[in-house]
Order: sequence, then structure tokens, then C-alpha cells
Amino acid sequence: MEAKRQLTIVLLCLLLIIILGAIGYKYLGGEDRSWIDAFYHTILTISSIGYTDTGFGSTQIQKFYGTIFMTICLVALAITAAAFVSFFVQSRINRAVWEVIMTIKMTFKREHHIIFGVNHVAPHIINEFYKTKTSFCVVTYTEGTLTELTSKYKGLIIFHYPKRYFTDEIFEKVKVKDAITAIIDLGNDEKNHITADLIREKNPKIKILSVSEEPSYSPIMQKRINHVVNPHFMCAMRLASLAKRPSVVNHLDRMIYKKDGIYRVEEVKIKRNSSLIGKTLGEVDFPKRLKLIVIEIMRPIDGGYDSNFLPLTEDTIKENMIIIVQGEIENVEILRDLADGHINIDELQSEKNIS
Repeated sequence: MEAKRQLTIVLLCLLLIIILGAIGYKYLGGEDRSWIDAFYHTILTISSIGYTDTGFGSTQIQKFYGTIFMTICLVALAITAAAFVSFFVQSRINRAVWEVIMTIKMTFKREHHIIFGVNHVAPHIINEFYKTKTSFCVVTYTEGTLTELTSKYKGLIIFHYPKRYFTDEIFEKVKVKDAITAIIDLGNDEKNHITADLIREKNPKIKILSVSEEPSYSPIMQKRINHVVNPHFMCAMRLASLAKRPSVVNHLDRMIYKKDGIYRVEEVKIKRNSSLIGKTLGEVDFPKRLKLIVIEIMRPIDGGYDSNFLPLTEDTIKENMIIIVQGEIENVEILRDLADGHINIDELQSEKNIS
């Protein structure tokens, strides 16, 4: 951006020099000299062709003006040439360095989300993921989007890929094989279809979510895309909910837009090494120790899950169980560490480690 700004300033200065030069030629060159002649003589001077066919320079004042103006033109040309070189060379260097930095950041990424394309829906997803400290990266076609997002979200992992369709090169960079979700918002259903097809070939187990103007995809595409979201349908559902259950919607809005902390409903999966396994909900004491409310528990059963919307304190936590909680993101992150086995529940002192 700095090189682009410098190039713009230099070009504007060069335009100003042309205008001022033409004014000088017009009023010092004689009454019979037109504005077209004046601009023609200015361009001849800047291009270093000289005054051979201009008839300018016959008087002392014309020679003095010509000497000063040609000196200014030489300096302006040198600066303009340097700005052009800086713009094109620096831009390529910056892009190369950026790619290296992003690739390094992706080195240890696992179980992350990938957003392909940034149109009408993706900016809101990026904002939510960033606020809730979700592990994700972004791929965009446009350099302007990259500049806008990196200035807004510090530390954001984003790749600029200007080609018409995504290839193995970008899939390897964003580690599609290790991702758990791919969100597609390319602004075009055909591109969404093709991208989903390519992603599914690279990772058959990945969950693919896509934005679409159509309420549903063809049966073939439904096998490749897990969920299709129509923005108009979601907008209609929200309006209907505001009409029928305004208090519920307002509750969710207050939770999402809460100013003194990020408050969400989140799901946490219990991993094999978690110290929570074998303990009851009452023993963990979610409200007191973690300041979280357990809304639902989902027990793994026969390749699926059995949901319990009214969990009891004597319910036992098991491996691969999903616990849905409500509370501040910072406290949810502590629960995630407990679920992953990074910290031990017995070492977590009641209310002392939770703000």
C-alpha cells in the first residue's frame, strides 16, 4: 500500500508539472501559440525530444524558462521511474513474503475451519470466528479484500489466490486434509459447486457448508455439501421469529452483542485424555468452577449421539461426549483445555482461575 500511495503521488505531481509547463509555454511562447501547441511542447520536453520543431527558445526568457523546466522534467522522470519500479517490485516482494508468513502460521494448524471467498456472508463469519478465538483461515480472490481484512483483524491468516478456480496449490497451503470445516462464499453457485467438489476429493470427511441463492442443491451436490444456507431464507426466519418470539430473539442478540464480554452458546467435545471423564456434572460444578451453564449433553451411541436437554448433576461425563454450554468465551476456552486434557480439573481451584 505504501508503494501504491507513493506512485499515486508521483503521477499527480507529474500531471501538475505538465499543466504548469503548458501554461508557461502558452504565455511565454507568443500570442500565436495555442493551448494544443503548449501541451505538445511540454510533452516534447518531458520526453527529452527537445525544441527542434517547436520554434521555442529564440529569446533569453524562453531559454531560461526552458532550462529550468527541463531540469524539473529530468528530476520528475527519474522519480517517476523509481516509483514504478518500487511499485511493481515491492508489490511482488511483499506478496512473496506474505505467502511465506501465512504458510508458516499454517504449519501447526489442525482441526481448523477454512473460508473460501469473501462476499456478503463471509465477513460476518470472519468477525464471529475472530471474536470467539476460533481456529480458521481465509482464501480470497481479491487483493483489496486481503488488505481490508488484515487491517481490521490483527494476526488473521489469509491467502490471496487470484486464479479463476482453486487448485491443489492453495489446498495444500490451507491444509484442507487437516481441516474440519470448509465454508464456501464465492458469490456464484457454479463456483461453489466446483470448489466443493475439489475439496471433497481432497478430504472426504470434511464438513462443507455453502452459501447459495437457491434453497437447495441437486441430489449429486447434496452428497458433497453438508449444509446449504440461503441468506434470504435465514433473513425471513429471523423476521418471523421477531414477530412470534421477540423476547427470545432479543435474548440471543443481547448475548451476541454483549459489551462487557463475549457471551455464547458453545459445544465442547470430551477427548480421551480429559480429566473430566468419569466425573459427574455435579462433581465438576460447572456454574461455580467454570461459570458456565450446561444446556445439553450428547452421548455417543451407535455412530451418532443421544441428546439430553435436561442434564442432571449425576450424569457422568464420558469420552467423545459433547457438552453444550452457555457462558463467556474465556470460560469456554478453559473448558476446552479441560476437555482436551491440557489442564487437570483437580488443579483448577474454584473461582480463583475464573475471572
